[in-house]
Amino acid sequence: MVFFTVSLVGVVLLLCSKGLLGLWCAMELGFLGSMPILIGKSCSEAESSFKYFVAQVIGSSFIIVSFCFMISVPVSSYIITFFFILGFLFKLGLFPFYAWVPSVVGFAGWFGCVILLVIQKIGPYWILSGIGLPSWGLTILLLSGVVTSLIGSFGGLNQVVVRPLLGYSSLSHSGWLLSLSLLDLQMFLFYFITYSVLVLGLISLCVTPSGLDTPMAASFYFLSLGGLPPLGGSFSKMGGIMILSSFSMSITLILIFSSVVSLCYYLWFFIYSIMTSYKNGTLLFGKWALLHLVLNGLLGPVLILWLL
Repeated sequence: MVFFTVSLVGVVLLLCSKGLLGLWCAMELGFLGSMPILIGKSCSEAESSFKYFVAQVIGSSFIIVSFCFMISVPVSSYIITFFFILGFLFKLGLFPFYAWVPSVVGFAGWFGCVILLVIQKIGPYWILSGIGLPSWGLTILLLSGVVTSLIGSFGGLNQVVVRPLLGYSSLSHSGWLLSLSLLDLQMFLFYFITYSVLVLGLISLCVTPSGLDTPMAASFYFLSLGGLPPLGGSFSKMGGIMILSSFSMSITLILIFSSVVSLCYYLWFFIYSIMTSYKNGTLLFGKWALLHLVLNGLLGPVLILWLL
């Protein structure tokens, strides 16, 4: 609990920081607070935490070098921007440095998944939303996000295990989150809050002893992450489409295509859960299924009222 508090303090300090060095220190404080949680008790968790550590250290090194160049060393702005972008591609697990995301999330504990999929995403996206980039740097980030979404969509097609599926789902949503953070902060917050609530709800369902007895409820979370109307995730997708279509229709269409592909393996998980439940003779709806279904259905309208 102490290390989780340290990680949260790092996020709060990052949101309050105004200088470049303060942003970097707060981001690293959150990262160091998350490491003891990710190590866990098993060898697989320790291995995944080491992969995460290596990726984050490389990304942090590129970012601090770009900040140092920006502050004191007379270096071309192209080199500064290149190092800056490279660092965040490592940190967020974006193309071409995406390979660590599925393996780390796939072997992390459930609490570690919360850290990786929600808390550790806040800082980097917040920095990207507030730092102005030249047009060529913006283009590189957007293209990287789009390719990452396609990789996450197709990579999850052969997955039926929840944690690796969440890893590829994270890659699939990264394109949406990155594009919105660069173009519209308010819509990014709407999308990120929706995504975070759905991931937390799904993980809470998996952690609860009786949660896995209701595969239908877990399937609704996956379908909502895929943007299936009228579930909660579809509202964030529609908001993202409205913002992105005014900027680039080609990027919007590619992201929609990646969401459709993702929805295919979410539907496969839905069918697989029903067949497994029927084969084992368990109930499709447990006592918590209705609660999760109501939460899923009301999430979108509630957040829209907040957005308005």
